[in-house]
Amino acid sequence: MRIPTDLRTRFLRHYQSLPHLSHSSSLTHNLLKPLLPLISSTKTSYENLPNNDRIKRFEGGRYFGAGRWFDASCYVFNGILIDTSPSSCYPHLPTSDFEQILLTHHHEDHSGSLGPFLPTHQIYMSQKTLDIMSMSRGKFDMQFYEHLLYGEPLEFKLNEDSNVNIIEDGGYLPTWNSDGREVEGYVYTTPGHSEDMLVYHVPSENAVFAGDLYLNENRFFFRSDECYTSILSSIDKILDLPDWDILLCAHEPIFEGGRDKLKKKREYLERIGDNIIRLHNAGLSDIEISRSVFPRASGMWYLWVICGGDVSPVNIVRSVLYGPVERDSIKRALNDNGENIENR
Repeated sequence: MRIPTDLRTRFLRHYQSLPHLSHSSSLTHNLLKPLLPLISSTKTSYENLPNNDRIKRFEGGRYFGAGRWFDASCYVFNGILIDTSPSSCYPHLPTSDFEQILLTHHHEDHSGSLGPFLPTHQIYMSQKTLDIMSMSRGKFDMQFYEHLLYGEPLEFKLNEDSNVNIIEDGGYLPTWNSDGREVEGYVYTTPGHSEDMLVYHVPSENAVFAGDLYLNENRFFFRSDECYTSILSSIDKILDLPDWDILLCAHEPIFEGGRDKLKKKREYLERIGDNIIRLHNAGLSDIEISRSVFPRASGMWYLWVICGGDVSPVNIVRSVLYGPVERDSIKRALNDNGENIENR
């Protein structure tokens, strides 16, 4: 039986608002905050990229026992930090190495440590990212699995001392090397994984800092709010840029051959999209399509349970066929035009 679009939308929105799983839940806070230090640990590293001593990679991960459940990378280049890692990594960030911060998007594993830097560092982000983070003070409608993976974001509170700069699509964001020479950098909007995502292109380094544009080549799950068609368009946009081959993402950076990897991801997404539409036209349900297109995900039922359907192979199917399910909190933030900086 095929799940109607309005039914799955209602389910996901109901799940996101459940009081025992949402960010505002006292149960989530009271149980997880004291337990997580007992059952998990944060491990970090900070080192130069292979064959490049001008860009450094900071990597932080959440470990449960000996197993790594989650990690995220951010990067330091010529005094600018690209993304901040989740809040669990904040005490370990190399703060003496950067004076500026560029945020690729609002997700907690990219923005969770940003709040304390507002009065002391120059911050660059898109208008949409600012709207989302201002509306929620940096604390989103987090779900159970997000608490496990990321921890609680540090408060994002704007005031007259905040140094937030809005950067537009195609915006010029230079840096300066140790010799005082200006190094060109350009920012491009790349929605899809999130509505507000940016990619930072530094031609002289043959690199793009790509947020979550790549993730991995053969991805078999989406968040419920990811947009399949926008992801394809954003990949095309970055592939059209000259002068890059290093693909610096948060979760699976490619230090050589990044352009080819992104092309292969584009081909993979197009191939599974065509397959999903063909099976849908043949009368298969969304669940049946998911099992056919992503057979290796069939044993990962626990992912759907833990995430309540917010992260699932079925979400790729439904994004292809119906589009994303927009989170209510994000929708409210992007539609909010009335609040001023003092009220945020």
